[in-house]
Amino acid sequence: MNPFISNSPVLGHDFFNRETVIKKIIKETLTDKAQGDVWLIGERQVGKTSVLKRLHQAKDLLPAEIVVYNTNQKYKPLFAFANVQSCDNVSDFYFSLFVSLNNELDLKLKHQKDQKQNFINALKIMTEKNIYTVFLVDEFDAFLEAIALEDKNNIRRFINEFEPLLKGYSVFKNRAFSCVFASNQDFADLNFKHELNLTGSGLVAKRIELEWFPETTVKNLVKHFTSNKKTKFTDSEIKTICKYTEGYPYFTMNILKILYDYKTENKLEKVDNLIIDTLAKNEYEQTIQFWIGQNMPKRTNAKLIELLKSAGEKLFEAALKILIEYSKVNFIK
Repeated sequence: MNPFISNSPVLGHDFFNRETVIKKIIKETLTDKAQGDVWLIGERQVGKTSVLKRLHQAKDLLPAEIVVYNTNQKYKPLFAFANVQSCDNVSDFYFSLFVSLNNELDLKLKHQKDQKQNFINALKIMTEKNIYTVFLVDEFDAFLEAIALEDKNNIRRFINEFEPLLKGYSVFKNRAFSCVFASNQDFADLNFKHELNLTGSGLVAKRIELEWFPETTVKNLVKHFTSNKKTKFTDSEIKTICKYTEGYPYFTMNILKILYDYKTENKLEKVDNLIIDTLAKNEYEQTIQFWIGQNMPKRTNAKLIELLKSAGEKLFEAALKILIEYSKVNFIK
């Protein structure tokens, strides 16, 4: 089977090269004094969901106990994953967090119509059990953009409501949970975009950005994914791939995936059709029309546009050049 993954989260043994990010998030949300919050920032398909999923599975990396800030009480840490992309309103958001908790521990709560109250009741049970929850909130900016469609001030109202809960100013005497907000843009971007003029909000948290892959990382990634495979990539091939993708993770993984199939099946005579059919017809439209401009701050939007103007827009041509350059002499081993 092809070891390279480009359209779904990378899990388990395949998770690679974000260990430093994982440690930073654990430190910020659990082991640092104040149990803070994190904005996990990165372009689409850069690996945010994979990081959240790895954290969700990271029981081996968590401390057995933590002391919550401003208390002497020890708590057992717990990560709960919630994708809020499809949440169209604040009630849906609270319901998603409630479900994520209930998935971790069957709370056997009597369900009420008020989803916020269900969420609070679930948290009360968790604190009674001395469990401190870190919510891994995927696609957070998509939720904020959704509630802003009706009225941009809905974001302000939500933050003013959610912040006291998050910081432990209301309902709970101390912090009861932290959040990792995975997003294409951070709070400063949203604040500026929607002219919220909010300052000092509790949602202004530690910003951790997922970077694109340098060449050394791509080499290690290829080595990792092909360690038990007969099909290998040369340093020259990897260097050329990096030249055309600039290390953008999705393009890098996708081109490796296509070329791996090509090398494995030795389809020299079908190079043109393989590359053009697979990449030109499928990826070009999705990348240009869907990714660009989707909840992107100006700086990352410009970064992707620049890449697409150079190599990314013609990714299939880049792949074709690689195959032509290395094929009959160096490429197929």
